Formats: sequence, structure tokens, C-alpha cells
Amino acid sequence: MDHFSIVQALCRAAIADASPALSKKIERLRDTLAEDREVKQAGALTNILTAVDRTKELYRAVSSVRRRRSAARS
Repeated sequence: MDHFSIVQALCRAAIADASPALSKKIERLRDTLAEDREVKQAGALTNILTAVDRTKELYRAVSSVRRRRSAARS
């Protein structure tokens, strides 16, 4: 894909506060790139999506710990 670095940067910037619809569009783009044998580019989008998933999981874990600490103090 021409200008993939721009697309990648846009995805990285947008995914920080992404709606489920945006995540789905990035997944569709990744799948289309994979079908077109653009494996490196599809992998880059997979990495972006995976990083967001990990960040969300970490945030949930931290929030859970905070709630438990708060409840223990009460």
C-alpha cells in the first residue's frame, strides 16, 4: 500500500481513544492487507491493535486493585 506509514500513524493516533467501530475498521484494513499479501503492513496494524488491548487490560487491572483497596479501607 502506498503511503502506509501515514495510514499507520493515523491508526496509532486514532486508536488511543477509539470506539469499537474504529477498532473494527482497523481490523478490516488489516485483514484486507493480509489477503493482499501485505504481511508486514498487516502485522503492523495487528501490533497497534494488540497494544491497545493490553493497555485496556492493564487499566482494568489497576482499576480493580484501586477498588479493592478503597473497599478495604472502608
